[in-house]
Amino acid sequence: MGFPKMIDQETIRKVTSHEDRIQALEDHKKLCDELHDISKDHRKRSDDAMNNLTQSNLLLAKSIDNMNLTLSEIVRDDRPIVKRSKIFWLWVDNFLIWLGVSRRIGKWIFGSVVALAAFAAALKTLGVW
Repeated sequence: MGFPKMIDQETIRKVTSHEDRIQALEDHKKLCDELHDISKDHRKRSDDAMNNLTQSNLLLAKSIDNMNLTLSEIVRDDRPIVKRSKIFWLWVDNFLIWLGVSRRIGKWIFGSVVALAAFAAALKTLGVW
């Protein structure tokens, strides 16, 4: 059997220092656990948001496909309005070729003349002219 060790000031200072370090480590562990929990919550929210975004993108793609199908049904070549429009612009192109005017410039001139005639008709209808 050995003699019991005497507790002196140096030993008390070391024990106090170790206790302070242990307390600091425990506080640091609590902080790390809290940050880890916050991080898990943040990741879960982020994953949920990404899932919602993915579902929204899929819904948007489906809506665009439906819109394209609807528009292609509206603008079929066999519809009367499309036929009339094609025939009208074919007449305009043939008339401009007959005049010998460039297509691009001719369409602007033709459009301007039609717009001017429409403006004059509107003024006459309103009784201004």
